[in-house]
Amino acid sequence: MKPTDYKYLDSAKAAFVESAIERVAESGRMQYQFTISGEEVKNGLQRERLREETIDGVIDYFAGEGIQAEHDAARDRFRVTLNLHDAAMSPDEAKFLSVAMNKFRVEHL
Repeated sequence: MKPTDYKYLDSAKAAFVESAIERVAESGRMQYQFTISGEEVKNGLQRERLREETIDGVIDYFAGEGIQAEHDAARDRFRVTLNLHDAAMSPDEAKFLSVAMNKFRVEHL
């Protein structure tokens, strides 16, 4: 993986975390499923095609962030399972999660 690859993957991870946190305030759920098409990954990583080492690099990146990812070759996509209990977060994301959890508690419990 190249240094620029991590910028794209960091951005994708941040979008997933933000989306999941926003949903917590309404549902209280902490685990969500997301997908990234192979085409999106190729464009984001500036690749003409996805080689096995790139696929493994994407999966390893998410694993290192406490997020499960798997490649579905038949559908040319990555399925990403984000559990907010396990995912690495920035300080701002952690604060946002705390606010969302408190909002859920106040409105639903």
